[in-house]
Amino acid sequence: MPKKYHIHAKVTPLNMDYIYKFRIERGENCINCGKCTKVCIYEAHKRGKGGDLRKMADPNTVVCRNCFRCIQECPRGALEKSLDKDFLNIGGSYWKSDMFLTLWKQAEDGKVPVTGAGYRGPFSGPGFDSMWTDMSEIVRPTRDGIHGREYISTSVELGRKLNHLSFNECGNLLSKIHDTIDIPIPIIFDFPQDNLSPNVKVAIVRAAAELNTCIVLSADDIKADIKKFMKNIIPLISHKEVDKHSALIKSVRMVALDYTEELLSTLPALQDKIKKINNVLTIIRVPASKFVEDIVSKLAQSGAEIIHVVADYRGMENNGSADLNRRLAKDIIRAVHLRLVEDRIRDEVTII
Repeated sequence: MPKKYHIHAKVTPLNMDYIYKFRIERGENCINCGKCTKVCIYEAHKRGKGGDLRKMADPNTVVCRNCFRCIQECPRGALEKSLDKDFLNIGGSYWKSDMFLTLWKQAEDGKVPVTGAGYRGPFSGPGFDSMWTDMSEIVRPTRDGIHGREYISTSVELGRKLNHLSFNECGNLLSKIHDTIDIPIPIIFDFPQDNLSPNVKVAIVRAAAELNTCIVLSADDIKADIKKFMKNIIPLISHKEVDKHSALIKSVRMVALDYTEELLSTLPALQDKIKKINNVLTIIRVPASKFVEDIVSKLAQSGAEIIHVVADYRGMENNGSADLNRRLAKDIIRAVHLRLVEDRIRDEVTII
């Protein structure tokens, strides 16, 4: 597989106690037969209690993936699994304990966690759980087509598009094609608002550079230690600070502006001002509020190149309340998409 289609990940154990959902306990009726060591592919059971290989060590709950095979295969029924009480006490109204367990394991090895306990509920639920992707016919990033081996492109073109092309009587193109930028994967990093350690900050920027995509970063947070990654950084500035950050604009490919009503009324002139500094693309960041569809439509009709619909850190609508019925990002994007289709301008603007 070509290198550009592969993301290299390595195991990075977290420097803290691991959390787990179930606890395995070995009863006194264990006869140390070792059958559990043979049936457990995750090595939750090993010999060597106190250095004595004739006895079974205590089960390693951390690596258990809840397949229950050791419970079923034990000839004496000496193994028990029970729900860990501490597990139920972590999390909150949104970040449930199961989410923490999944994210924790993914953060260690970059892989989708394996679980064998079985799932007998519905295959979809509220929010992001209602997303259902069928990739049964696309099982690898290549396919055998009529022209031989073909690669399935995941690249995305950012920027303003024309809804039609004009030609003269000789067939020469008259339309002026807008500038665009391609990124190889449909992912752009957005920096968290919370204070993070310098090492984590640099790691996120390096991740964007490694994947050849971009990261939106406040202009005030762009320090000397990450300036070598300017090709992959999108500085976020106020529309009133364009002149102040002109040197920064000259060193990037895209710049992001926070939406205001004042910006909407002056957008064409502001974009022209930015392009005189450097021929960059301008992203307008719009909070995912209740009326975001109206705002996006007005921006698109005013000539916006790229519009970034920004939900809160949970991927939910920003309406200043704790209402659990707020729309999620996927539903907001769908509503914005349908509004632009209705206005017949969807293909002219990039929505993030």
